[in-house]
Amino acid sequence: MNANSFLEQLGVFLRPGFLSPAECRDLIAGIRTTKQVPGGLYEEGAERKHDADVRQVSEVAEKVEGASDLKERVRRLQPEIERHFETSLEEIEGPMLLAYDPGDFFLPHIDSGKGGLVKGRKVTAVIYLNSPQSPEGEGYQGADLSLFGLMSFPGAENHGLPVTAETGLLVAFPSDMRHGVDKLISGARYCAVCWYR
Repeated sequence: MNANSFLEQLGVFLRPGFLSPAECRDLIAGIRTTKQVPGGLYEEGAERKHDADVRQVSEVAEKVEGASDLKERVRRLQPEIERHFETSLEEIEGPMLLAYDPGDFFLPHIDSGKGGLVKGRKVTAVIYLNSPQSPEGEGYQGADLSLFGLMSFPGAENHGLPVTAETGLLVAFPSDMRHGVDKLISGARYCAVCWYR
């Protein structure tokens, strides 16, 4: 059994091939040619702030061609996400397009709920635009997305299970689940994040 199959058995939603390699390449090209800003931390009712001790990543600051199509694709998946997580969802936030460079990371955190970054988020969806195995020198090393709290034995709350990255993979999990991204060692990692509310 591979790691992603194990995550599915633990309740994580995975959709391999959600985007085609060509769609991913187009979005990456858009990210590379669009203004980027340091990734911020968002709290309800507060100004966006940057904390390099918690999060280092670049976030696209302007519209990228294909991003609205991506949002619509994520929206069409909503009924399946609702069934999987047994919840009703009303709207989609995002996509936020991100570029990780060597040294970038995001410490374990939750996106919603008590102590979360933004209230009202129910399900987080991450779409991998490239992977360590991407061809033509487009891969990377490090920057694993790890999910915490999936196992219930003593001490498991501090043990994150990494997602095996695949180009075009969508992975969705409850927004109150702790998750983080390890430091990127080499290359560049590109992804899109949406939130169902």
